[in-house]
Amino acid sequence: MSDFIFSKKSFLKDQLALEIKKILTEEKLEITEFHGSWGSLAVSKNLYNGFLPIETEEHIFVVLGGPVLNFTANSFISSENGNKGTRQVYDRWQKGKIKWDEDLSGAFALLIVDKGRGELLCVTDLLSFIPVYLFKDKNDLFLSSHVDVLANVADRQMDIDVVSRADFILTGVVTFPFTMYTSIKQLLPATVYVHKEDEETFNSKTYWIPTETNFYTSVETAATDVRESIERYIEIVCDKTIEVAQFISGGEDSRLVAALLPENIKRDAFVFLDSMNREGILAQKAAKIYGANFKLASRTKNHYLQILPAASRLVGSGAEYMHAHSYGFHQSCQLKKYNAVFGGLFADAFLKGARIPKEPKTRFGARVKQQNPQLKKVQHKLFSTEVLEEVNKRRKTHIDLIEKMRPQSATEWFNFWPISMHESAPNIHANRRLFRSYEPFTSGEIVKISARIPQEWKLNRLLFHRVAKPLLKPSKWLMHNTGRLPYFPDMINRFIALPLRYMRKLRETREFRRRNHGPWAQWDVLAQSNEWRKMIEKYSEGLEKINENFKGKSAEEIYRHFNVSQKFRLLQVTEGISSAKSKP
Repeated sequence: MSDFIFSKKSFLKDQLALEIKKILTEEKLEITEFHGSWGSLAVSKNLYNGFLPIETEEHIFVVLGGPVLNFTANSFISSENGNKGTRQVYDRWQKGKIKWDEDLSGAFALLIVDKGRGELLCVTDLLSFIPVYLFKDKNDLFLSSHVDVLANVADRQMDIDVVSRADFILTGVVTFPFTMYTSIKQLLPATVYVHKEDEETFNSKTYWIPTETNFYTSVETAATDVRESIERYIEIVCDKTIEVAQFISGGEDSRLVAALLPENIKRDAFVFLDSMNREGILAQKAAKIYGANFKLASRTKNHYLQILPAASRLVGSGAEYMHAHSYGFHQSCQLKKYNAVFGGLFADAFLKGARIPKEPKTRFGARVKQQNPQLKKVQHKLFSTEVLEEVNKRRKTHIDLIEKMRPQSATEWFNFWPISMHESAPNIHANRRLFRSYEPFTSGEIVKISARIPQEWKLNRLLFHRVAKPLLKPSKWLMHNTGRLPYFPDMINRFIALPLRYMRKLRETREFRRRNHGPWAQWDVLAQSNEWRKMIEKYSEGLEKINENFKGKSAEEIYRHFNVSQKFRLLQVTEGISSAKSKP
């Protein structure tokens, strides 16, 4: 786990460390503290090899996450943990040669303290895959990579933003730059922040903007660049290592990653399921084809209810806890022992246009929908008009900001800039704190390519198919969990998948549906269980604090007005209220 909390005012030894330890109470965290006339800083030990903090006579230099360094060898990834990677970045920064958007790839955040001058510098990555939060007034300044740690240290935990609560429950995210606390905001992505001791302002300079530019003239050239970028990223991480893990599935993204993992190293392929099902069978076959050791990790039917308190603390307020799929398995599967655990997150988002508004499918496939500058308004009859108006105002302000950068694709990038606007982002927050997680589709090169290509190339797997086809040849006849054959283009798959989907529909008797054939939990079934009823009653006290219109209604009556996703977010919020109330 790697997190920090910085305070301009000084704290006693161990005060900051105690707050960071609350993120993951089930494990013994190693915390390093620094104190001086400039203030106090606490940093939890970075799991990624090579990125421990360093302290010189002049500076304290902290790197969160495990960025791939494009300007030097990354042999430290397979070595015992130390600060070689941090030292490389520090030396390059000292020489004035650092280019944040080119030299560091993936999720990272940096904090630099100039001890002599009392100057603070903070750097966020391209899309804030690791978000950083700020509280500042005339006297105090606090920065942290965990919003609840910051709120507790700055004593702002009672500054609850009721609009953000409604936003999160109804939409799954808190609209940037707001947080669940009125006085705490999230910093911009791809930005260098500088605070000088004698100045009240926090100066900032953004070093990369996803400007809408059609950089490529052919989809083939773009596909080659994507494939080579992913190959290079994986090759760097795997260099000199003897054992890695990956998350395998019945889909095509994990197959692409499996195909690129070096054959001369041991590869363990994990899947988390309720039980061995259709998804698991396909994942097992894919692992065998690509030479990986298949490992099924079964979860209880109530897994996502059982992990609620701990996973919520892990990802922080305003982030969906259910994306912390690996929580619990990080121990039972010993994921921390691997120098790298590869995932396939955000391939759909960055390369397949999952967040592009589309016209209804025709026989020619999906088409980009005419952009609407006004997103669909958030509505709910249990929330007041005033709260809903403010939620919609914030979302409109954000889409207007994105439109200035990307007038033709603002609705798509509304979900990416920053990545906290995407409800799957907590997956990164959880995994990076539990083991050495590497996501090839979040590399700097892939993010930039996604920003530089026409939206039409992302639809119907046009770009992705050209990227993946050579790598999918070994699994040419292995179906996707949706019934497609990923090796073939979208047009052919429409004919292949249609009869299979029809047959599956005929087979789906009530008894057949009881079995979960997908990778996730059956949320609707879980939300009708006895354990669910016990949970909503257990945390029902928090309901009245969320919304005045909840008063006088039973928990079951309130939950009936929400869809399944909203129900779980509402439960998460009420659990947080209950936990805060029980603290001494």
